[in-house]
Amino acid sequence: MKNFFKQKADAISASAFSIFIYILFVASDIYTTYLATPDLKYEGNWVIRHFNLGWHQIILKDSITVIIVSIGLVFALHYLDSYYRQKERISGRRLLSKILKTKKYAGSFVVMSFFYFHLTFSAFLAVNNYLHYIFLYGTDSPLYMLSSMYINHIIIKYPYIFFWYRGFFIIAGILFTIYRIRCIRDRYQKISVSI
Repeated sequence: MKNFFKQKADAISASAFSIFIYILFVASDIYTTYLATPDLKYEGNWVIRHFNLGWHQIILKDSITVIIVSIGLVFALHYLDSYYRQKERISGRRLLSKILKTKKYAGSFVVMSFFYFHLTFSAFLAVNNYLHYIFLYGTDSPLYMLSSMYINHIIIKYPYIFFWYRGFFIIAGILFTIYRIRCIRDRYQKISVSI
């Protein structure tokens, strides 16, 4: 029983740490976007450009997204934790069929995948925005050569590269979600063996 409570506490602290990192990365994305394009002239997000959003709307949109996705992550982890604590253990081969058959399981999988996608993509965008800032304003920066190569040889040469970046991070979010679900499953398999 002691192992069970330790595992539950570890899951809660891990999700709290993940949410903290998520908030940090989204805030970094917003801040570096402001550095690179305070007037949003060079903003690449089509939603922001299409709806002509200003800074207040961007901060509100991102804040609502972070709140909803973070709450969704907590509920998804809670559901998966409860599921593996009470239900049969499923093998890795049956994971995909389980996702497709159970609505709550599928919803948890989608929410977790989006969380990890958005977390990693926001971190990437913060670095990308900072390199844009250096390219546009920081000619005396030691990273200017790197930012110049990145902008000229990747961003300008391949204008649709962000679709590929986004696809890469979506796949990474899905793969990390599968890994996290397997970790939760394996944790309860170890507990049931030790009890």
